[in-house]
Amino acid sequence: MSATATVPAHLQAAWEEILGAEARIGEALEAGELATLEPLANRRHAQILDFFARFALEPDSGAQRLHLLQALIARNQALLGDSRARLSAASDAALQARHNRRALQAYAAQ
Repeated sequence: MSATATVPAHLQAAWEEILGAEARIGEALEAGELATLEPLANRRHAQILDFFARFALEPDSGAQRLHLLQALIARNQALLGDSRARLSAASDAALQARHNRRALQAYAAQ
């Protein structure tokens, strides 16, 4: 069963906003727009808090909440993995640029 199928109808729009914020974070990562990540992540965090604050605390809703939290954790892990891969690639590029600069300086010094 998908996470969306377990969202109560009155919270469906809020859930879609969370997924939309997640998509914007993914797009910012893809585009390398790192300066926009913090405000997007903060907004998504606030949306998640609001979503669960509005979720009815009924005895039978615990399994739904748990399922949705697990779905969000999985999504966070995917975003984290993507972030780490991009950070590693950026680090590799910076290291290569430093190496190339040193090689050019050594060549120019001859």
